[in-house]
Amino acid sequence: MAYLVPAFPWPVPAPAPAAEPPAPPAPAPPAPPSIPGATCAGGIRKGINYLYPAKHTHIHFIRGLDEPWKEENNGKGFDFHIFVASCKWTVKDLIEQLGGDDTMAVTEVYERGGGAWQQGATIPYKDDKANKTLAAWGWTEKRGKSQPPVWLVLHNAPE
Repeated sequence: MAYLVPAFPWPVPAPAPAAEPPAPPAPAPPAPPSIPGATCAGGIRKGINYLYPAKHTHIHFIRGLDEPWKEENNGKGFDFHIFVASCKWTVKDLIEQLGGDDTMAVTEVYERGGGAWQQGATIPYKDDKANKTLAAWGWTEKRGKSQPPVWLVLHNAPE
């Protein structure tokens, strides 16, 4: 006896459309600004450990506004980066680590509120004062914890 296979009594649906290709991966986040000495990238081989100094200070490094203490700069925005630095570094070491050279100086600034800043000590790289440690300037492990952080501007040294 032969069996008959009946034809479909309904229409056969069309095949589903091809899936869209996956979206390209999201772009990598922008690289942080290049500041020499900010990381150990390339400086320590894999498998080698680093013994950190026992005492560090917190430094807020202002970029993009050379003289925030001037009245015309009140309320102007700027970028800043927070660093933890050894209290045993000299100011010269710090200037070099922030990307400066012997033509530069750092100036400490203090927040007055409302976007205003007060100028503190200016320490040129070539000055003997730059040979003092950060701790000798009062930039100790208490700054950024029980005391306000150190706010610094790196700029061309005054003539």
